[in-house]
Amino acid sequence: MFTRLFARNVGTLLVVACLPVAANAQTSMQTQAPTSGVAWRTNIDQAKMEAAQSGRLLLIHFTTKSCGPCRVLDQNVFSQPHVGPAIEQNYVPVRVDADASPALAAQYRIDRVPTEIVATPEGQPLANPPIPDKVDAYLAQLQNMAQHFRQSAAGAAQS
Repeated sequence: MFTRLFARNVGTLLVVACLPVAANAQTSMQTQAPTSGVAWRTNIDQAKMEAAQSGRLLLIHFTTKSCGPCRVLDQNVFSQPHVGPAIEQNYVPVRVDADASPALAAQYRIDRVPTEIVATPEGQPLANPPIPDKVDAYLAQLQNMAQHFRQSAAGAAQS
């Protein structure tokens, strides 16, 4: 009897003790920014290796913390759940803070953000396309560029 009563009281005590932790966790989850649909890489060298191993191109997205249009793209385009998988079919996406990586921004001649560079797995720039602010236009543009560069590479290999 004593053991059962003790176990019930300890169980109730544990539940009550955990309530503030659970409530706090739920509150912090609600206040976090929405998760990105894109699994951005932040290390350009590792991204180059991944692109070379997987046969994909690099999609280097330059941004800064103070960039308003970058936040709009994050919210309207990059946060959509289907955008990440669509990009990853042909690209290894890399996000670069131009303020934190000025040498890399200078290497790619970045003079405004947001700016994207499509590059070979070695990092050689192929294109500096405009960034549409609509999901469908953005994904169609990336798909068309990937197809174009694959056909160009296949034609060059046959020559």
